[in-house]
Amino acid sequence: MYISGAVRHPGLYHVRTTTRWADVVQAAGGLTDDADSRQVNLARYARDQENLSIPAKGEQAVSTTGDVAVVSGSGNGGSTNADAVGKQIDLNAATLADLQTISGVGPKRAQDIIDYRDQHGGFKSVDELKDISGIGDKIFADLEPHLMVGSAP
Repeated sequence: MYISGAVRHPGLYHVRTTTRWADVVQAAGGLTDDADSRQVNLARYARDQENLSIPAKGEQAVSTTGDVAVVSGSGNGGSTNADAVGKQIDLNAATLADLQTISGVGPKRAQDIIDYRDQHGGFKSVDELKDISGIGDKIFADLEPHLMVGSAP
């Protein structure tokens, strides 16, 4: 993952599945004096190909996974940029990592979504998620605001 912003040694750091953002900050030499760590959930697990910019006081924290930005919150484990500014993840372009930025989507559900997309030539509507085993009305209602359908691959 890449870390920048208000840290002493910005750069690229290797992460494991058990690496937390706090570990990456520590590896980057710690926070600078003007860092606003209250905006960043340092307990969150870091992911490969993710970017984290530690904000200075008065800035907003943003990390990215692939092409999807993730605005981190101080108590909610982070939320997708879709929550913050109305952008949504395109089901027809999303990677496994992109889908996992959505609360309630883990590795298996993300893979199920990608498998469905590959088997059906892409999504024509977000409603097709309900055709995937394990995604019922409640889960669909939680996921729908974060997703959209662009052109099929």
